[in-house]
Amino acid sequence: MNRAEMSGFIEEKVKEVVKANNEELLGSISNMLSKISDKPSSAISILNVPKFKRKSNEEQFKLNAKVIDKLAVAQAAVETQDLSSAKDSIIQAWELLKRRQKLVLLADTSDLGWKTVNEYETNPIASDSDDERRIFKAEARASRKAKADKTKKARKSSRPYRRLETSGSSSQTQQGTRQRPGSGLRQTLKSKFHDAGVNINDEKRVIDRMAVHILDSRADSTVDKYTYQVKAFRDFCTQKGFLCNPAHSIHVAMYLSNLIDIGKSDSVITAAFYGIKWYHNINDFADPTEDVIVKSMLECAKRTNSRPRTKKDIISSDHLKELCNMFSDSSDVIVLRDLTMIFLSYAGFLRFDEVSNLRRNDISIKSEYLSLSIKKSKTDIYRGDKEVLISRGQTSACPVTMLQR
Repeated sequence: MNRAEMSGFIEEKVKEVVKANNEELLGSISNMLSKISDKPSSAISILNVPKFKRKSNEEQFKLNAKVIDKLAVAQAAVETQDLSSAKDSIIQAWELLKRRQKLVLLADTSDLGWKTVNEYETNPIASDSDDERRIFKAEARASRKAKADKTKKARKSSRPYRRLETSGSSSQTQQGTRQRPGSGLRQTLKSKFHDAGVNINDEKRVIDRMAVHILDSRADSTVDKYTYQVKAFRDFCTQKGFLCNPAHSIHVAMYLSNLIDIGKSDSVITAAFYGIKWYHNINDFADPTEDVIVKSMLECAKRTNSRPRTKKDIISSDHLKELCNMFSDSSDVIVLRDLTMIFLSYAGFLRFDEVSNLRRNDISIKSEYLSLSIKKSKTDIYRGDKEVLISRGQTSACPVTMLQR
């Protein structure tokens, strides 16, 4: 056997061995694919996605369909002995599953769950080095959206009108026994009762009523804000081992200094200052906020931590006319109510509470104007029953005409 024959013989034997190995490998892949996917790709298509109650189930269904399609392509390639195409399809299916595993871990480790994943996938263009920064930004965006959604839900759940309360109603009874955590007012009144030698049978009821009356000297929103600030200050004192009943002025200064250092806005620090002042005043404690150092901390916050005010865009009469024209043919009571409230607020410079508390006997319509009797407002806390006059207009956005509709 010469050299050429020997070379041909070896080449033929090598081809036979390679072919046998390929057939064995393709057979193994074919068996594996048969176990994984018994249905053809047409059975489950991403183009025929049923309706799901949950978005996460829909996304998982679509991913599974994509993986099944890749495996079906690989199975077809194995049947035609196209090893390269089968390998590529299996790698693509593996990459899909690997990415899904990453998203599952991201959702599980984030406080906002799949909301963070959704924000992460909205900006997929990023290198590996930027992936950690991208995850951080996704969590920040998801957190902002979650807060916005929570605010919208709270606004939707609130009623535009409150029920008219009569004397002796159950709401007032609940108000008489409500608790304001952090004020410590009832304990202070109880101590003063004992110091003054007061001993009556219904002491608890009297103390509760007095505490409610003292708290009602401020608006509910103000009391809630101050109570929150007092609780934060008491937590600070507990952490540092300070006394807060009453608090020492240097401890208050340390607390305000800490708020300045961590970057709290001047409005938050001002609320903390006046909350601590309010807490000491209603409990008849020595006021630590009168100290020069504490006042200096407040002035520092106003100078260094103040933020520029962003004014809202103004609403012109043209906007109201356009809004009125949009619903000119509407007979929906809710739509007409909302439009009337908007026009009355605009023409009478009224707040939402002032408009929502209006009753039928508070409105008097004349030929050229209407008269509104405002029983209570933010600028009239003593209920002076002020009168607001609104002239009849000539355009479609006339509040008098809208109210008559």
